[in-house]
Amino acid sequence: MKTASRLLLPIDVAMSERLLGAALGDLATWRVWLSVLKAAFALPLTDAERALFVEVAGGRSSPGKRVREFWCVAGRRSGKSRIAALLAVYFAVFVQHKLAKGERGMVLVLAMSLEQARVVFSYALAFLRSSAVLADEIAEVTRSEIRLRNGITIAIHSNSFRSIRGRTLCACVF
Repeated sequence: MKTASRLLLPIDVAMSERLLGAALGDLATWRVWLSVLKAAFALPLTDAERALFVEVAGGRSSPGKRVREFWCVAGRRSGKSRIAALLAVYFAVFVQHKLAKGERGMVLVLAMSLEQARVVFSYALAFLRSSAVLADEIAEVTRSEIRLRNGITIAIHSNSFRSIRGRTLCACVF
């Protein structure tokens, strides 16, 4: 069964310095990621962003509508873990999910190992804590989960079939 969701804020706006960008530092160093993410969400691209997207997308043009799945092949030190954490926080905070009363939705991040999962967890927590606006959204933090006031939990686990059973998944980042 699919659940309806609605974007509350476009990804490029959510990456502003007051919100998710507070933990990224100089946003100019993230321009390729921003271009790719804007394309994935079917947001208008500037000529420079379109050129960056075409370059990293193997000559393909940007999608005409928001993608259902986003696959990325990127090298070491390209910021994959930080972007995984950014996307987890984005889907948890800036996307409205339709949940039943009392139901807790989950944005699940699966990492290859427990060590990698902890890295992504630290980044996700930093995205929330670095922004005065987003810090207020944190209700509780456990070893592997960040429970938000909006009824969404960001859960970060090592890759295991046991980590996804019996949960309402609003978004998944692998």
